[in-house]
Amino acid sequence: MDAIERMAKAALAALPADGAILLDSSPVSLHLAALLPADRELIVVTNSFDVATLLSTRPKLELRLVGGHLRPGSSAVVGPWSRLALRNSFVDIAFFGADGVTPAEGASSADEEVATFNRVAVAASRRVVVLADHTAVGRAYPATFATLADVDTLVTEADADPDLLREITAAGPQLVMA
Repeated sequence: MDAIERMAKAALAALPADGAILLDSSPVSLHLAALLPADRELIVVTNSFDVATLLSTRPKLELRLVGGHLRPGSSAVVGPWSRLALRNSFVDIAFFGADGVTPAEGASSADEEVATFNRVAVAASRRVVVLADHTAVGRAYPATFATLADVDTLVTEADADPDLLREITAAGPQLVMA
């Protein structure tokens, strides 16, 4: 089992019994989608064409694919239409893959369009779970999408720098090790 699969499996503990969740367009969200329990009745909101395709055959899930511009070479749906869809709604918990997480900058993405969508999704979420492998902890990109005050849970690996993890959790997020 690789790091992405371990983190997705660890994030399952944060799933609500029912309600609405958001899965972003990251690879770890695709893995999490594959692991969603078949008997759970959830509303799943996503801006990922791949996540939507994977979950489209699950009869107990209500799937809401956010519209917008499909990024070339990606399954991410981004742009003004995607953000508008989230402005008048909410989800109980949102799951985001992050390219970087630092104490100062919070969670960030290597892609500005993805980060812009994620910022709106964070604002529409009651709880936020960020999944970042050990290489992302301590790395920052200019496209930030959540401060650590916005993040309820950080899921990462045991190989992450323990000093950075102490700083991050001191800012508020609960730490889950995959």
